[in-house]
Amino acid sequence: MAGIEQTPLSGPSVPGSQNAEMEWPGTPAEVATIEAPNVSLSHKSTFTRRARDLGFSIEKIPALLDLADQKEQSCEAVDAIAREHLVDVKRKLADLSALRRELESMIGQCRHGTIAECRILEALAPDPAHA
Repeated sequence: MAGIEQTPLSGPSVPGSQNAEMEWPGTPAEVATIEAPNVSLSHKSTFTRRARDLGFSIEKIPALLDLADQKEQSCEAVDAIAREHLVDVKRKLADLSALRRELESMIGQCRHGTIAECRILEALAPDPAHA
């Protein structure tokens, strides 16, 4: 996917997003051992990696792992975590969409002249009235 980077520990991330800057306290396997003692290490590692690929925060993964170990419980808590994450994803997509429009506008104003006339650099410069 264009604009998406894959890093060994963080899964896909949008460059410049909070996800791209988040530091892991260890490998996915180490993170997976935090909770859910009845789930195999291999399963926890795969689960953790997949959850990160879907953008779940490192704080939510232990809760999801713990819930995965409670086979007879209602999945209401999992649903709530996923819905909360979806709200965050939609907000980030809206932010990225606004960013795309702004960049397209700046690029559309480019007249390919000199740096002194560059509309992109002009848009990035601080407003002299607020300096």
